[in-house]
Amino acid sequence: QIAFCYVMQGDNEKAAEFMKKIKGWVRKNYALDEYSSHQAKKFFKNNELIEFEKYYQQAMITQEACNYEKTLELLDQTQTVAKTTGEKARISQLRGSAYAQLKRYEEAKASF
Repeated sequence: QIAFCYVMQGDNEKAAEFMKKIKGWVRKNYALDEYSSHQAKKFFKNNELIEFEKYYQQAMITQEACNYEKTLELLDQTQTVAKTTGEKARISQLRGSAYAQLKRYEEAKASF
């Protein structure tokens, strides 16, 4: 998340410093660690995070903060830049989770 903060500030050099450290911190079978490693690899492949990831990461952090309405707003923005089936699936999963937290179960089911 520190690296992501630097990305959002436009400082990819500082972000890269932290992305390089991720490899040494990854624990096998820890989903968040493995996800972070995957994101770091994508960062170095493109020398930046793609636009989708910038929006999606904001939505994920907002979801962690339990601000579900804002999560849905951010996912609407994210949807506009989603290109792949995988990206669209990630949006649907997070959207369904946000709806479920808001007890909007029918919308949650439709999202999943």
